[in-house]
Amino acid sequence: MSGENAMRTFVFAGMSGSPVYIDGKIVGAISYSFPFAKEPICGITPIEQMISLFEKGPAKKAAAEARTVSVDDLRADRWSVGRLASIAVDQPLISGMSANSALAQVAGQRLQRIATPLTFAGVSQSTPDLFTPELTRAGIMPVAALGGGSKLGTIKKADAATLVGGTSVVVQLARGDISIGAAGTVTLRDGDKIYAFGHPFFSLGSTDLPMNESHVVDVVPNANNSFKLAVPDAMVGSLTQDRATGIFGKLGQTPRMIPVKIKVTNSRGSDQEIKFESAVDDFPTPLIINIGVQNTIQANERGIGETTIEVQGEIRVRGEEA
Repeated sequence: MSGENAMRTFVFAGMSGSPVYIDGKIVGAISYSFPFAKEPICGITPIEQMISLFEKGPAKKAAAEARTVSVDDLRADRWSVGRLASIAVDQPLISGMSANSALAQVAGQRLQRIATPLTFAGVSQSTPDLFTPELTRAGIMPVAALGGGSKLGTIKKADAATLVGGTSVVVQLARGDISIGAAGTVTLRDGDKIYAFGHPFFSLGSTDLPMNESHVVDVVPNANNSFKLAVPDAMVGSLTQDRATGIFGKLGQTPRMIPVKIKVTNSRGSDQEIKFESAVDDFPTPLIINIGVQNTIQANERGIGETTIEVQGEIRVRGEEA
């Protein structure tokens, strides 16, 4: 890449999916970079690979068989990004070579996917810090956002200007009193089809996550890794596929959400209640709810020393008695 802005920020987190054109024709998406490079050099995912992968049609996740679980199975500390062994973030550019190879001088260099900034709002900084090491290994860059949570609302009807190529897009995992969203860039809009990122988000496969418009507050230059600070706007559709060459979504499709209410009675006898909606997926949902619980407790009780906490949970299923 070249230009004044490119030299100011280099390849930055959140630009994944930025479309690349040659003679006015789209050829792919900016999606990979060399860490600690002294020049803004990026890798491109070909647009044909992004489109062809999703033309095969969405595969619905099969429902898991009912089984008995123990309290130990539900422990928050069992959650780990390591569950997704298929995420290949640090694959070497050169996996093997002969001793006299002309490529030997670049041995050890790794072409990595550009980090995805995961923005937290309405959450204390200490809460996402608990998960930062594992999120970072999965190519996710936790970012403390400005302001509080995001409003709940219905889906916005798309128009000709909605999520066109080059605009910012946010995959929102939580909204309400707390907001959690992953920011990237739209590569291509084809009717109601949205192609973005150029690499996986969490490599979830078939999924159903809120897809939002967003506006960029700023691109923050950073010696380690510059990043885009984006704020989610209206929900306009659903992310339905998260695979090797990018993410795919449909405009006008409303994703499922889980309403969550957390109530804390602190040691002084006062109550606090937060409400938010969580995205529905086997992998991120436990993380989101864990963050909500951790944040509510830390906001109401001391953060150091020993503390006794009594926890009571209730899951309500629509159409069933509590």
